[in-house]
Amino acid sequence: MTVIMDHHPPARCLVWPFTDEHKVGTVPIAVSAARTHTAEILTEWGMTDRFADAARLIVSELVTNAINASWPIDASESISLWLSADTDSLLIEVWDGSPDMPSPRPGDDEGGRGLAIVAALSQGWGVYSDRHGKIVWALLCRSRSSLRS
Repeated sequence: MTVIMDHHPPARCLVWPFTDEHKVGTVPIAVSAARTHTAEILTEWGMTDRFADAARLIVSELVTNAINASWPIDASESISLWLSADTDSLLIEVWDGSPDMPSPRPGDDEGGRGLAIVAALSQGWGVYSDRHGKIVWALLCRSRSSLRS
């Protein structure tokens, strides 16, 4: 697992053969909606056997964090979820309107385990500033050694 702060995801492809963008609100039901959307897209792309379980959990954690980060800033602005894939990898990106960078916290208290879960399930994750917010990303690869910058 690699954590890359203030950095774009590794360039796996010049053009991803599969891409999807989905917007959700900043309400708790958005987490379930994003998870369901991810499962449907991976089924459509024929990738449920490779990435479905890990992708749904990562999307849940990243969207939950995005909702929590959005509330103090502007809860009326949608959260964006992007999925990009090729035959061997899946890139998950989640945008929210908060400029504050996430920081993994010890998981002893309520919450705080989301980024640790993302780190455990992905080959790498990171965050970078974008527009008036940030994008947190995670990369899943069929091969554990597939992370390249």
